[in-house]
Amino acid sequence: MRIRKVQNSREMEAVIDEYITLGYREKERGQDTVRMFRSGGYGSLFVHFILFYFTFYTFGLLNIAYLIYSYYEGARADNVMIKYTNISEIERVNQKVQEGY
Repeated sequence: MRIRKVQNSREMEAVIDEYITLGYREKERGQDTVRMFRSGGYGSLFVHFILFYFTFYTFGLLNIAYLIYSYYEGARADNVMIKYTNISEIERVNQKVQEGY
């Protein structure tokens, strides 16, 4: 899961809109966080055909397992957390001083 930090609510809404246009869906919304999810699709039609052809006697159970895997863990599947961090400029400078920058 990736975390994207924003400084204010306007920037948070802009980032949410950006991810929605990229194909993400809002999974969960809290007071200061939003979790976005993009599915991995349904898998290759060719692979579904091959799995069905060689395992038709299992009533497509392997095919369904491949579908679920492709949807949640496929190559395109992704989770992003957008986190609202309201840090004042003085606190930000203090953090950089403490880190040694």
